[in-house]
Amino acid sequence: HARIWASVQNRLGLIYYRQGFEDGDTASLRRSLKCFQSALRVYTRADAPVRWAEIMSNFAQATQVLGGLLQSPDALATAVNGCLRVLEARDRQRTPKAWAASQNNLGSALFLLGKQTRSIERLEASVMAFERALEIYQMYGGQRLAITTAKNLDRAKDMVEFYQPRNS
Repeated sequence: HARIWASVQNRLGLIYYRQGFEDGDTASLRRSLKCFQSALRVYTRADAPVRWAEIMSNFAQATQVLGGLLQSPDALATAVNGCLRVLEARDRQRTPKAWAASQNNLGSALFLLGKQTRSIERLEASVMAFERALEIYQMYGGQRLAITTAKNLDRAKDMVEFYQPRNS
């Protein structure tokens, strides 16, 4: 019953993630990561790509929140890599909304990492990810998601401008 067990691990991970997200509780976030990692041992990209992408996305989001709370560039880089792996498995044409959500998550992780490391390249990459997500949300009528993504995009553009070298 490995898949049932892995599904329970994913659900537990989501519970711990929500608790950690709402309370800023890093211990809960760490528990969520362990649960997601356990589920990913059963749901592999080769055997169950859709389910794997969902769980990997959960893992990346939890890692991003933990990295933000701990101000850890390593955790944020892990979140970015997780988002990139999810995007390798999700197709813009077949699952545009899931693909856009992954782009938005990537944008958020890149934004936090770029801000923390003062990397214009990562901030510019976050702008591109937010733009790709916004395009899909506008195309498919995701009004609320489009508004949130547009705000994220504006913040990322502002941060890029802030870190641009000034000409004297």
